[in-house]
Amino acid sequence: MRPLSEADARRRLVASLTTPIGLIKHAAAAERIWFQRTLLGLNESECDGHATGGDGSFVVTDGETLADVIAEFERASDRSRVIAADFDLDDTKPHHKQRRCLRSARGLGTITVMSRVLVSWRWSPERRP
Repeated sequence: MRPLSEADARRRLVASLTTPIGLIKHAAAAERIWFQRTLLGLNESECDGHATGGDGSFVVTDGETLADVIAEFERASDRSRVIAADFDLDDTKPHHKQRRCLRSARGLGTITVMSRVLVSWRWSPERRP
């Protein structure tokens, strides 16, 4: 994502709130949901940023830059690694849908694939306007 301009990172290519920068923002929220809320059992207000899903997890304010959002995701990921170090991959914790183990925290892979497809589709040389 780093080679994208600020404008390209915010460009919507689909009807949803999905943008490249929004996917990074959503990935940071997903990290907090899985590791801070689910594994540590923190309340949303105790997390270090947005920690619920839905449309709000894709919202990027006008004052946030691509670099800011990438740094936010990196901080959330760093904290997730610290939290995960205290758990076994098969430890289970209650999740709002069902009991989940650390192995289940694989949603980020889906987000990564979505972002790569979105970026490569829109900004590939043969598709540029």
